Amino acid sequence: MDAPASINSSPTRALTSTASDHRQVLIEPEALPPSKGGASLSTVLFSLLATILGAGILGLPYAYSKSGMVGGCLLLLVCCCLSAFGAHLLVEASDRSGRPASFYSVAQAIGGARAGVAMDLLIFVNSYGSATSYLIVVGGVMPDVAESFGASGFVASRQLWMLVALAVAAPLSYLRDLSALRFAAYVTFVMTVYITAVVVLFAVMPGTFDPCAGTPHHSPSHPLDCRDELVLTVTDPMDMLGSLPIYIFAFTNHQNAITATNEMDRPTRARALKAILGAVGLGLGLYLCVGGGGYYTFGPEVASDVLAGEPGKLSYPDKAALVIVGRIAIAIVVTMCYPLQVHPGRGCLISLLLKAAPASWAKRDGAGSGNTLHVVATSLMVAGTIGTALAVKSLGVILTLIGAVCSTSVQFILPGAAYFLLFTEPGRRKRWFALGQLILGLIIVPLCLTLTFIGM
Repeated sequence: MDAPASINSSPTRALTSTASDHRQVLIEPEALPPSKGGASLSTVLFSLLATILGAGILGLPYAYSKSGMVGGCLLLLVCCCLSAFGAHLLVEASDRSGRPASFYSVAQAIGGARAGVAMDLLIFVNSYGSATSYLIVVGGVMPDVAESFGASGFVASRQLWMLVALAVAAPLSYLRDLSALRFAAYVTFVMTVYITAVVVLFAVMPGTFDPCAGTPHHSPSHPLDCRDELVLTVTDPMDMLGSLPIYIFAFTNHQNAITATNEMDRPTRARALKAILGAVGLGLGLYLCVGGGGYYTFGPEVASDVLAGEPGKLSYPDKAALVIVGRIAIAIVVTMCYPLQVHPGRGCLISLLLKAAPASWAKRDGAGSGNTLHVVATSLMVAGTIGTALAVKSLGVILTLIGAVCSTSVQFILPGAAYFLLFTEPGRRKRWFALGQLILGLIIVPLCLTLTFIGM
């Protein structure tokens, strides 16, 4: 891997590609070169959006129940802004460290080789855990769908449906470029829009789509009788803090931000910022509808997964056609998101393998670009995630701990530290905001860990 570019390199330097230097930087419009046939702005935008979206969207009504309607909307907005700023800082720091960049090169530029290895490990663990959780979601949702059609036995088993999901997702996981997964990103967006529409319909048209059908409190003449009184603001600060990790992690797409901008066609900073703002903006719109709509429908007793439900909590009727299709939609979402998590995890795994392997391996495999290491690393992730998913039904606290440490590191700590340390020119006010992002991350990690252990 090339050494990082000098931190004093010109931020407006044009793309370069020579025998001795294959690095490039995001450039200003006036220095724009001819199109290189890379990923379009929409491809980058929807790739980042799909990285954000996932089964976690169904937990937002529950998060609202802990923070209230007003508090939930405010927390979503704040976390959206912080996420966009963190991704922007990460892209700028990647540009300064030298393109094509990686998490290793950015972390190495600010803390040396050990920092690079630590960041690669964090991203790998985060991606591995997320990909595994997606398979577990399919295994939890699809048996209920199968049973609603009268299936039983092996056809309604979680193992079968996880293997079916993997049969679709695994071939996509071997694609080299993130832009090659644009179809998966578009499908993810369409399915999430459908899920959002289901939540909104039950919220605004309870007379037509009765959300309380099948509950002990069901009353055809008063379809929202199952709902407790809505709370606008929550006065218990511990409840509010307990919901904070859900909002923070809902906007994490930074694990693909570097790769997506590496591949961008006409890679200006303005286009990269448009992709980031578009992704988090669309995510915010969907989240506000699902979080607010689900909470408005069921109130404080809403289930932690509004589509799947849980004993003693409120969720949508199992036999409703919209809900059944919605469960199929969430299974498709996580299946399409699976390769989007394998992609950054594989890159970091390759980096880690090359650090541990003899130097002759790296030279023979083209510094990680060869087919052998690509296939081996992808196969290890695919086999490991399906093996873990088949062995356990819920990663529970482990995934929460991974999210608290890994997601916060990539969303707050690395972007803030990288920008603050790499952009030392006088007069950069953004540098001090970056320092604030770093400090916030250092606060959030122990806070989330503490809240997790309190809730155990």
